[in-house]
Amino acid sequence: MLLVDAFAVIHRAFHALPDFTAPDGTHVNVVYGFFSTFLKALREVKPAYVVVAFDLPGPTLRHEEFAEYKATRPEAPALLSDQVPLVKELVEAMNLPVLSAPGYEAEDLIATIITKTRGNGLDYIILTGDQDTLQLASDQTKIYFLRRGLSDVALVDADKVKELWGVTPRQFIDLKALRGDPSDNIPGIPGVGEKTAAELLQAHDSLEQVFAALPSLPEKYRRLLEGKKEQALANKMLVTIHDDAPVEITLDDFSWSDEHLRRALPQLTRYNMKSLIKRILEPSYAASDNPVAKKPAQESLL
Repeated sequence: MLLVDAFAVIHRAFHALPDFTAPDGTHVNVVYGFFSTFLKALREVKPAYVVVAFDLPGPTLRHEEFAEYKATRPEAPALLSDQVPLVKELVEAMNLPVLSAPGYEAEDLIATIITKTRGNGLDYIILTGDQDTLQLASDQTKIYFLRRGLSDVALVDADKVKELWGVTPRQFIDLKALRGDPSDNIPGIPGVGEKTAAELLQAHDSLEQVFAALPSLPEKYRRLLEGKKEQALANKMLVTIHDDAPVEITLDDFSWSDEHLRRALPQLTRYNMKSLIKRILEPSYAASDNPVAKKPAQESLL
């Protein structure tokens, strides 16, 4: 199953490509970038099932816990936001569900679908540029990670997370809780960076165990962490991806074949996206052998 964090790809497309328009004057650089990246992932993954998840406008469950969540992010420019409905139209044209739920972010929806379908023996590939999703890496789940732009991609599994950050995917949640996440306006524990957070978790396994061991920690760690447990646990709640979003689905809803892509041809023709049309007409983007899912993790994300 290929699971797409739509807005993560949309955001990368907006920043990676210059503005250009369709013959009718519609701005479509984001649409082009999203669909081109989607085709690349399809070609490499050859999925049997495809899920495309969207964030909705408005506050999320995390805003209820922390009103300043993502408060430092600038409002999306109109050139980007005006193209989000066009991307949704393309997804709908392919007869794929536009998956979203009020209060939940795309990664929550993706985690929920994985949880709901895990008993079917599937392997999962998540297309995203959001580091938060690395906490979902496992033996069955790999992250098709957009590192920079749209073409610089690494396939990340649980072993690669451990190699790069020194922690397991489960511990990656606690690492972010300790160091914070400026992109989401989540304040870290002052003085605790990525290296220190990893050292603490390597020694004590979890955030809770780090604080349970606080009296016996070396003084340099005690000074940093004393009085900070409540903040760290609040951060952990914010960075943890939910897998219980209110979505009712059956696996057949996401069944994928090359015919789905052909349904997008009229819209791509209207946008005069000849290169994408040519790629669609080349077989094959549907399930067969799945070489990407079997490959070892690729080069470093750093």
